[in-house]
Amino acid sequence: MAIPNPPAPDQPPAPPAAPYSTTPVAPAPYAAAPPTPYADAPGQAAAVPGKKNVVALIAMIVAIVGFIFACVPGALIVGWILLPIAFVLSIVSLFLKGGRKWMGIVGLVVSIIGTIVGFIVFFAVVATAFDQSFDDAFSPETGVTESAEQAEGAAAGETDDAQQPSDTRKEMALLETAFGQNSLDSGTWWYVAIFENPNQDYIFPTAGLSVEALDAQGTILDSSSEYRTILSGKSAVAGSFYSTGDGKISEIELRGPAATDATRSPASETGSFAISDVVPTTDSYSTSVHGKVSSSFSDDQDLVQVIVVARDSSGKIIGAEAGYVERLPTGGTAQFEVTFFDPLPAGTKYEAYAAL
Repeated sequence: MAIPNPPAPDQPPAPPAAPYSTTPVAPAPYAAAPPTPYADAPGQAAAVPGKKNVVALIAMIVAIVGFIFACVPGALIVGWILLPIAFVLSIVSLFLKGGRKWMGIVGLVVSIIGTIVGFIVFFAVVATAFDQSFDDAFSPETGVTESAEQAEGAAAGETDDAQQPSDTRKEMALLETAFGQNSLDSGTWWYVAIFENPNQDYIFPTAGLSVEALDAQGTILDSSSEYRTILSGKSAVAGSFYSTGDGKISEIELRGPAATDATRSPASETGSFAISDVVPTTDSYSTSVHGKVSSSFSDDQDLVQVIVVARDSSGKIIGAEAGYVERLPTGGTAQFEVTFFDPLPAGTKYEAYAAL
């Protein structure tokens, strides 16, 4: 026989059920909101670091380098090129938007100051060079020559004045002058001056010779000049005056180089001329003088001048004429001919001088 289960004890009623389709949601964990960026003022963005001004930097560097070169006398031109470039770049950099401008201002100031300094250095260099040239032009010649041995001794510190030779160069000596009127034209005068270079081992290269015709009062009536190389020994210069007018020549003067213009040239190495076989030929209209000139020079000589002087039986100069030899070979001989356009009397003696 089944025994029925005893009745369940009384239980509290169940809580009412949640509405349909509603899912319980767990509360979200607490999270702090991210901080907002700091701004100087409402609505203003944060400041951005300034960017470099490349043009200003270049201008400043170029100005500094130009300033340095402007202070160096031997490099002024470099400074004068760089400083204007720096000046222009500095001006440009100041008008660029943004960027730092202080370097452009520095470049501008340095370029201006550098230009002023460059001009000061330039004028100082010019003034120094002028003073030195002025002093050299008006200072007396030292007149001292040195041999190779003496130069070496001086370099070694030997300063004994007694070992330094004095200048032995001598002035040219005027030996004789002569002049006269041309028989065919009384307004034309011939002249000749015989002189000597007494320096055995010195010559006067491309020296200027000037012959002046003076009247009795010392007035210069006319002059003639030429350039030649004056070798050691006797030489002569001859020519004509065409512009004396009605004046009468009383004397002639020869002006030439000073002794200090002589250049050392050992006679054994320089070379010389020799005259031989001087023979006159006279006809009713003129007298021609023939002869030979020889050379001991190591090179051919072109346009060698030969001056023939005529003397009467007493030795007085009665005429002079010049001619040329177109080419005188090295160590060779050439014949010359000089013509007097007046027949000279019998017994006239002739002497000839060759010159470069």
